[in-house]
Amino acid sequence: MERAQVQDHDTGGLPAYLHLDEKTKRAMFGADPRWTRLVLDASYLHGKASVAERLATNRTCEIVLDLNVAETAAPGRFAGKDKLPWANRDRPWTPEDFSRSRNDDLILSMAQFAAAHHVHTVLAPTHLLGGTGEPWLPVDADGCRQLRAALDRLGCAHVSIDYPVLAPLARVREHAWRKQVISALADLPFGQLWLRVGGFGLHEDKRAGILVVALQDFQALGRPIVLDMAGGFASLAVLACGAVSAMGHGIAKGEKMDFSQWRKEPKADSSGGAPMASRAYLAQIDAFLKKDQLADLAGQVTAQAMIDRHCQNFLRDRAAQLDNALSGSAEERAAAFVADQRQRLWELEQQIKRGEAPGLAATQLDKARQRTKELIRGLEETGATRFSAHAIPLLQRSHDALQYPLDLQP
Repeated sequence: MERAQVQDHDTGGLPAYLHLDEKTKRAMFGADPRWTRLVLDASYLHGKASVAERLATNRTCEIVLDLNVAETAAPGRFAGKDKLPWANRDRPWTPEDFSRSRNDDLILSMAQFAAAHHVHTVLAPTHLLGGTGEPWLPVDADGCRQLRAALDRLGCAHVSIDYPVLAPLARVREHAWRKQVISALADLPFGQLWLRVGGFGLHEDKRAGILVVALQDFQALGRPIVLDMAGGFASLAVLACGAVSAMGHGIAKGEKMDFSQWRKEPKADSSGGAPMASRAYLAQIDAFLKKDQLADLAGQVTAQAMIDRHCQNFLRDRAAQLDNALSGSAEERAAAFVADQRQRLWELEQQIKRGEAPGLAATQLDKARQRTKELIRGLEETGATRFSAHAIPLLQRSHDALQYPLDLQP
């Protein structure tokens, strides 16, 4: 179990972590001050040593470093992370590459990177699970221990470690697999567990109840649980039912984890495709819509305004959704959430019956109606709303990482 941290102050933040990049970082300023838990990719911070320092100086927050280690071992993702000191430019890493001596060198470079960027928390170097025999599991467990030791040697005992588990929902649903993973993690030096579940998130409403049931086992670790890269009402349902302590995603993106492309070799002639058209989040139907779809629901002028301020509006709406999902006592939240969804379903059905929405809007309303029905049915059929065990609250880790002297010598 990770040692207790001495905190300077309680952030009082929302139960959510936000992944930031250069485009979305500016949206934080002027947003609800309770967005206090921020995640920065190492691939984004590389060469930008002052970014985390400026955020920590201007906001009372926790800065989390994602080392992007999982991507360096994924055939479809490693090329995009090749500038990182612990990446391999020629090919993705394999478990066989991680002998103790080689792993030790890579872990040291990760710890030095964390120290140089003044972060509060580092996500342990883990990889995508779900294959035969889980060869990455012992490698990752050892990497977590080594990272703790390396940070301590660098004078960074104040830097916390959280442990991310990445796996498809098909594996997470298997009791034997969960037992294997939980056993491997039980004695590791980390504070919070992060789960990135492939095939779950925005618009996966029918799977919410299934995931709530599966995640009950992880509460035996006695650590807070973050459902990462997941959003929408499906993920809010998992939070309201007490299966996790918080959600994690980007600002108006990163609402669903898709590992399908991670295992595939990138196409030699791939240019990345055309950029996605601007979208804005509409909380009523839990969907990101293009301007023409928004115009059918709200009018051209309003649609353009929503596109122009989509990041700020998203932060506002998601904060309200989190407040609503966690209102009342822990025992009452699941039932209250389902009641709210029944009310939303009724409102959608009434709007559809009135027949006032044009073609595109009518289609979106009907999709939202179907997803809401699936969400309610899935939660009730699995008994997800009746669990009495709940994930423990998030750790408060908003200490000032800038006050600690740095010693970059191993």
